[in-house]
Amino acid sequence: MAAAGRAGDRERAQEALRHALVDVGKDGDPGRVLAEEFTALAMEVARTATPDLEHDLDARFLLGSLHWRRYQALPAGQGHLDRDRAMDLLTAVAATRPEVTALVAVRHSTLIDESQLKNHAVGLLEIYQRTADLAALDEAIGVLRHAVRTIDTGHPDFVALLSALGCAVQSRCERTGNPAALDEAIDASRRALRATPSDHPDFVARLANLGVILQRRVELTGGSAVLDEAVDLCRRAVQVYLANYPDLEEPLSTLSIVVRNESGRDVEQDDLDEAIGVLRRAVRDTPANAPDLGGLLSNLGNALRLKFEQTGDLAVLDEAVDVLHLAVTVIPAHYRDGGAGPANLADALQRRFEWTGDLTALEAAIDAGRFAVQNTPTHDPGFSRRLSALASALRDRFERTGDLTALEDAVDAGRRALRATPADHPELGWRLCNLGDVLRVRFEQTGDLASLEEAVDASRRAERAIRNGPADSHPFLSTLAATLRMRFDRTGDIADLNEAVDVLRPGSQPSLLSPALLCLYEATGDLASLEEAIDAGRRAVRTLPAGHPGLCCCLSNLGNALTARFKRTGDLSAGNEAVATHHHAVRATPADSPHRAIHLFNLGLALVLKHQHTGQRAVVDESRTCFVRAQAVRTAQVDIRIRAAVRAAHADLFTGNTAHALSMAEEAVAMLGLLAPRRLHRNDRQHRVTRQSGMASLVATAALGVGNPRRAVELLEQSRGLLITDTLDTRSDLSALRRHAPDLAEEFTRLRQQLDALDHEVENPTQHDMQARERVIDRWHQLLKRIRAIHELRYFLLPPPVEHLRAAAARGPVVYVVAYDQTGYALVLRDDPGHPVTAIPLPDLTQDAVDRHVALLRATVPGRRPDREVEPPVDEATAQQAQQRVLDVLAWMWDTITGPVLDHLGLTDPPADGQPWPRLWWCPVGAVTALPLHAAGHHTTDLGIAGRGDTVMDRVVSSYTPTARALLHATNNTVEPDSRTLVVAAPDVPDTPHLTGVATEAEHLRGLIPAATILPPAGHTTTRDAVLDALPHHAIAHFACHGHADYTDPTTSRLVLHDHHTSPLTLAHITALHLTNARLAYLSACSTTATNSQHADEATHLTTAFHLAGYRAVIGTLWPIDDTAATTIAHDTYQHLTHDGTTPPDPTRAAHALHHAVRRYRDTHPRRPAHWAAHVHTGR
Repeated sequence: MAAAGRAGDRERAQEALRHALVDVGKDGDPGRVLAEEFTALAMEVARTATPDLEHDLDARFLLGSLHWRRYQALPAGQGHLDRDRAMDLLTAVAATRPEVTALVAVRHSTLIDESQLKNHAVGLLEIYQRTADLAALDEAIGVLRHAVRTIDTGHPDFVALLSALGCAVQSRCERTGNPAALDEAIDASRRALRATPSDHPDFVARLANLGVILQRRVELTGGSAVLDEAVDLCRRAVQVYLANYPDLEEPLSTLSIVVRNESGRDVEQDDLDEAIGVLRRAVRDTPANAPDLGGLLSNLGNALRLKFEQTGDLAVLDEAVDVLHLAVTVIPAHYRDGGAGPANLADALQRRFEWTGDLTALEAAIDAGRFAVQNTPTHDPGFSRRLSALASALRDRFERTGDLTALEDAVDAGRRALRATPADHPELGWRLCNLGDVLRVRFEQTGDLASLEEAVDASRRAERAIRNGPADSHPFLSTLAATLRMRFDRTGDIADLNEAVDVLRPGSQPSLLSPALLCLYEATGDLASLEEAIDAGRRAVRTLPAGHPGLCCCLSNLGNALTARFKRTGDLSAGNEAVATHHHAVRATPADSPHRAIHLFNLGLALVLKHQHTGQRAVVDESRTCFVRAQAVRTAQVDIRIRAAVRAAHADLFTGNTAHALSMAEEAVAMLGLLAPRRLHRNDRQHRVTRQSGMASLVATAALGVGNPRRAVELLEQSRGLLITDTLDTRSDLSALRRHAPDLAEEFTRLRQQLDALDHEVENPTQHDMQARERVIDRWHQLLKRIRAIHELRYFLLPPPVEHLRAAAARGPVVYVVAYDQTGYALVLRDDPGHPVTAIPLPDLTQDAVDRHVALLRATVPGRRPDREVEPPVDEATAQQAQQRVLDVLAWMWDTITGPVLDHLGLTDPPADGQPWPRLWWCPVGAVTALPLHAAGHHTTDLGIAGRGDTVMDRVVSSYTPTARALLHATNNTVEPDSRTLVVAAPDVPDTPHLTGVATEAEHLRGLIPAATILPPAGHTTTRDAVLDALPHHAIAHFACHGHADYTDPTTSRLVLHDHHTSPLTLAHITALHLTNARLAYLSACSTTATNSQHADEATHLTTAFHLAGYRAVIGTLWPIDDTAATTIAHDTYQHLTHDGTTPPDPTRAAHALHHAVRRYRDTHPRRPAHWAAHVHTGR
């Protein structure tokens, strides 16, 4: 209680004095502080100070302020006692309260006698040197500024105060990174030097001080004249010291720093050797226990590192590392900038790693870099620089070892370095550039688009930060251009590519400009860009000497540009030069370099093009050899090895070497498992996989070429629908591995991550890089052998055998339809252990024929677009012609594909009355996926409906499946017999054409399924979140709305609801669902089963998205559909499912229901196939 009472007295006493002082300020009568009232208040504050006045800083501050005001209020000459008492009280406060430092500094400068100013300022600077307390430095600067303004220039301390002011202001600039303060520092230091006789003991120190400040000015703002002056000053300082003084450390440090800065400006070798020689003498003559030895060693090490940069002599670099390591061991632990020495050592070690590939050096660099960061205060100007350097070293560790933790640590360090760098700091551009580079590597590794976006933003900000500055802009521009090109490759946004070219064009880096211009030509067809690319490529090759590690890439880039000219113009001389240039690139590439694969691949492509123009068989053989050699480079990226193997197989098929074609096809398929790691976002994995489009047709053809249709089916299953089967956990079956061998599962996951990390291009890989990758790959293959030795896992990461796949055909055959080059065929999978696969030749099914008919179909049924509020009118004659073209396509498909298949299967007639309809699942491959195989046939004659039997829908009930494994999953995915139905109706979405039939469709469904949930409720709109919330509670989902298939980026295809502008219901949202009792999704919307040719084998469309979400069966559409037809077909389908509304809907009958509804509409409107041929059933 006594303590509590004393605390209350203290607070009341201090509050009373505080208010009294505020009142004095308000009433403008400073003399009031002399009244007895204030004396009584002061005595009470002193009495209640806790624990005493010496330690109660609040009490000292109040009393000091009172005595200061009394000093100001008293007549001149009478207030010295109050003045001294005020300064005693406030100085103790200022030592621990930075917020009062400025106040105290001003008061000190007013109070202290001229004779005391120098000593007081020096004392404050010594405090700063020991503690790095910025408040002490600011107080010292305040005192010094006051001193040089007020004392006479003839005062014996004036010049020393000027010099001290220059050094103090320069120190503050180092802390804050503000170059504006350097003008004051330079001015003060110049004035001090001019006023110092050459024989004065401090003359050399002031020479050196001005040199250091000028050198810093060069680093921040540029200026070769300023640098020349700085070097001259430091040389003069060294010469004087050598002649007259034994203590060399200070000017030697200055000369070393300035010469090091001059490295980017072609420093003279003699100057550098001079600095190194002087520093060696100084180190030799300095006692081992001297406090200056560490600084001398550090500067000698830095000078040696610079000499290595000039000469490339690794012995010099090794000496620099040894010297810097010794410097770290002798620098006192209490040294204020304890991180400087380790940071210098880390830089030298990283250079050793970069030149030798010595991983030990890199690990030591990281350790030294971490130590440097840990021993640097966060407010120190070196903190952000050392963090950024650590980020670079950690990035190198990742690139060399695949250590994902190192990559994430690098990103974290880069971001922290940026946060620690003020917005106006002169090194901000370097921090941003380094972070952008680390994020670019992260994107290359992970495919994470967010990392790429952040890299582009950081690189742009870096370029802006140095746009008008003195820094060498090449690294900034190259990083920005590289990230922009990557984003163009990922998103296809031509604006990024144009910006990349604009960024590079003014610079002097033709090696980067040439491929960027070639990419721009390929995107736009602009011949001027191609010619500029060739010119830049030639300049890049001319600038590099033979043996330079970058020469092979420059040659390959030039060869690519010449190949493009050959392809565009047909000029054989350009083709010959392209081939010769690529040959040169291959010869310039080490045999075990990862780059060798891409250079061989590019040479092979140039040879393929040459064969197309000349027909020379020898050229085909040479191209095949290039591709085979490229896929055999085990250290190369998986993507390029797969593409090379596919190209080799293609050349083999062309020359009739089917056995080797199958070998290459199997190599390509075996590598697919490493192409898209599951930790990537789905969209990013999709991007990687779809770059291999067209591969499935080739690998199946290779197997069929050796008479092995069973192998053809297995390879089709392994090379298509990769992400579908990944999502359904049927491809690699990691869950089975965890179940049977959890220890191997952990090793598998860890090794897979290392392979993923190594699977991106390193600019200049060392021998160590390539050996490390070889070791990881060998461990990978050994691990797979160990896993497959377990009986239950014998097919792990291998194509599933037909013996397993044939169960998918238990209810009807699965028919793969393949078109490859001039060959077409169907592969029929049946649940027949003796003959599970049969090949049916389709001689007229060429790739060109498929492409022509797909293009004709898409041009004929463009349909409505949801981004147009009103559709343009079409006259009846034009409409009839379009419908006839669709009928022609359907007839061609019957004659070429489906007729021969059904005849072979014995499905030659409609089933007899009362007999069940047979089922068949179409599994089209590649471009064939865009064809309505289920609707093929001769549906009409000049007299009307054709005779029954010459159409698919008159013989079988058709369904589709992206793969047999997906169908197996749908079969094995048992669900409860639930019939809860959700109807989503959106007829009047903003900025889209009104769907007049949707309201009728919803009413029909309400009549057939009275218990159905209808969205939106009356008076509301349909939103994405409401739909996503409702789907898990219903087994059947019916959508009557607009659909939008995005052919540019199918992953953004969507169902169009009322909030589509702000919250679109995209394919990604549907795929992310995991519904456990989903039975049927009916998508009565446009183009829900449509995608582009690149995504065809991955079935990237809304129908598959619902299948992946858990729906066993999905009804979708291949193209935009007619509103009235959609309503009628939906009504008839649900009539069949509900037995005319008498029972809940039965989703197991969905395929039959849709089949009968479409046939019925066809019978009524036989000459309008675009209205009834689009609807498809996928799944069970």
